[in-house]
Amino acid sequence: DTFAFTGTVSGTPQGMVRLNGAEASDGITNITFDGIFTSTYENYRVIGTHTVETDDAETRMVLRKSGSDQEDSYRYSFAEITRTSSTGAISHETAWNNSIMKLTVGSSNQATYSHTAAIDLLVCSPLHATKNTVILSRASFYRNSNTTYYNLLGGIWTVGADGQSNDGFKIYASTGDFRNLKYSVYGIKDS
Repeated sequence: DTFAFTGTVSGTPQGMVRLNGAEASDGITNITFDGIFTSTYENYRVIGTHTVETDDAETRMVLRKSGSDQEDSYRYSFAEITRTSSTGAISHETAWNNSIMKLTVGSSNQATYSHTAAIDLLVCSPLHATKNTVILSRASFYRNSNTTYYNLLGGIWTVGADGQSNDGFKIYASTGDFRNLKYSVYGIKDS
């Protein structure tokens, strides 16, 4: 079958708009996006992949305000679904008023293994002056130290002044650098 369209498409495009991104093959200590959260969008999506230089390094995140890290009042909980060659398990990890947001609990390094960590974040109301920022988080990665594949699903909450009027974020490894990094930040259009 053949389909032919004749006419004009009109209206306001809906969906996600790519605002910025980062890509590098080696030696990146962090990815920082200052001023990425604006009044144009209420919600954002951050999607990325990377490997770490140091085996078993965690991937971490902090929100930023006016170029400064906001390093307290993060509360998170996530389900930790794991699989080894012989068994699977479900557990959880939580934190209350932590100084960082943990996105992974460690992953394999690129120097010996090519296992990529994949991150998907939905960031809600980061720039709002009275609402606290809430982040829905998903991550998938492999830990060589215990030969286990991980899927983390959860949420991150910020409270008080640290949770409001945030205009950016930083993602970094707990130790060492990122390699083979590719991240994109999208604004989500209102319908």
